Amino acid sequence: MKTTQEMEVWYTLPALRKQLTIELKRIGLSQTEIAKILCVRPSAVSQYIKNKRATNFEFNEAIKKEINKSAKKLKEGTCGLIEELNRLCLLIRRNGHLCSLHKQTEPTLKNCKACLK
Repeated sequence: MKTTQEMEVWYTLPALRKQLTIELKRIGLSQTEIAKILCVRPSAVSQYIKNKRATNFEFNEAIKKEINKSAKKLKEGTCGLIEELNRLCLLIRRNGHLCSLHKQTEPTLKNCKACLK
């Protein structure tokens, strides 16, 4: 069985990077600038944009709004990447989004509320 932390590493963080990439591109940053902000290679940014990476995790609209806020802060330089990723991961846990995915990938997982504690 995967732990909550493994779920975040394998699903949540790549999906967050992908969504941040999409939003940063939308607000005018180049792939090179995005790569620098997200501490990834430009090739990873390209794969996120072309939908070749992190394709199995979708966020709800509330989380997407928070990701958009984070992208604006990252572009302006008013926050750090680690700070924003931590904030977003906590929101994803608290709203039960991670629990839903965990139950989908681990069918034997029942009545777990570990993420919500």
